[in-house]
Amino acid sequence: MDYLKHLIIRTPLYGALSRVRYAMNFWKRKKHPELHHIHDEPAHIDSLLRRVVSESTNCVDVGCHLGSVLAQVLRLAPKGEHVAFEALPQKATWLRRRFPEVTVHQVALSDAPGEITFYENLQRSGFSGMTPHQYHDEQFREHLVRCDCLDNLLPATYRAGFLKVDVEGAELKVLQGAERVLRESRPVVLFECTYSGLSQYGIPPKAMYQFFMEQHAYDVYTVEDWVKSGAPLSQTEFVDALVYPFRAFNFLAVPRE
Repeated sequence: MDYLKHLIIRTPLYGALSRVRYAMNFWKRKKHPELHHIHDEPAHIDSLLRRVVSESTNCVDVGCHLGSVLAQVLRLAPKGEHVAFEALPQKATWLRRRFPEVTVHQVALSDAPGEITFYENLQRSGFSGMTPHQYHDEQFREHLVRCDCLDNLLPATYRAGFLKVDVEGAELKVLQGAERVLRESRPVVLFECTYSGLSQYGIPPKAMYQFFMEQHAYDVYTVEDWVKSGAPLSQTEFVDALVYPFRAFNFLAVPRE
């Protein structure tokens, strides 16, 4: 199924199928109106990308999966120099074939170089990661993969304008391995953050917030708030946003300057 999905990405059919999928979820949205922020989040991310990614923006996609965000980035920034990271060997091969103009690294990113066991979720490969992020009776296949830091893999001359990080709870570890990139490039950062993901690594939500706010002078928003010109989140608001009925699964960090 993943192979078929990757073939559809970057074609007109992908947009049509996305609209069909949204329509088919009508009754789910009707049944759980309290989750309207989550239901609307993909549309807000689309709006965000259109506003922060310009024709020549250099973009970095960490946890590229099948390349749905990367395809949007290439459409918006055809003159940018783009880099993608995917730990699973097969997916990296697909991405190189589908996006020949992108530099694709088959590597897991974290806060230190080395070699790690990476767990491929066989039922939902988008939930694969450096720990087995498991629901019910899902099964995993183990891969021994290279691990490194973003600071080591992006050239010192490279200036990232947009950074997306979606790595099933290891987002803070990736960002801690990207201190130079954040300090020198000051990219806008779209990052996933959930209680269930963070708990796999024993990371409290406030640690993610403090990393951006206190260590790197970034403001943190829900994507919806930023798109609608809302205010940045306080630490309490950020932590509360991760609690059911959830205000967001993805957040935006914007440099204050």
